[in-house]
Amino acid sequence: MSDTLNSDPRVRFWYPAMTKPRNLLFILTSLALLVPVNIYSTGTGAWTAYGIQWGLVRYQHAVIGDHQVSFSTDLYSVLSQGIASGSDAFAVLVWGGAVLLLIAALILNAVALWQREDSYVKRAAGLTVVAGLFFLIADIVRFGLFLHGGTGWCLPIGIPTILLLGIWGLRTDLGATIPRGPETGLLRYLTQGR
Repeated sequence: MSDTLNSDPRVRFWYPAMTKPRNLLFILTSLALLVPVNIYSTGTGAWTAYGIQWGLVRYQHAVIGDHQVSFSTDLYSVLSQGIASGSDAFAVLVWGGAVLLLIAALILNAVALWQREDSYVKRAAGLTVVAGLFFLIADIVRFGLFLHGGTGWCLPIGIPTILLLGIWGLRTDLGATIPRGPETGLLRYLTQGR
């Protein structure tokens, strides 16, 4: 009966692959989209705005009020309306590429958990590193090489975290930590009782 349950794809997701040291790596790289990427200030004089930016959304406080702007709204303003142009438009496109890479890494992590395959986790870690570099490039394009210029300044507080998570994933030996043996944990409890 245990072989039947182990091969059943509906039960396979509950296989306790999350009981080894790779837990923390999987969880943290999956939550990379929730890391605040930077704190910034933009504009001059009375039109100065301050904010904090995550991958998917940014919160901005300005004289005219507080705003939450999603990355899809930024992409829409660049691609269809042409509101942003020049380096701001390029920075938004690079930022969007970084977000899409992190979403792809999240999907690869889910596939790795589902199929218990090491190679997907390594690929997701590689995408996380590239996404962190894209975030840094977007900040450099928008604010200048030293992240301070005529358009404002930013502190990339989350970029080092994202890069370290990706590098940690690339350097971790996952083959020794993914369980390949008989059922344990929840599956054993369900199939054999207490």
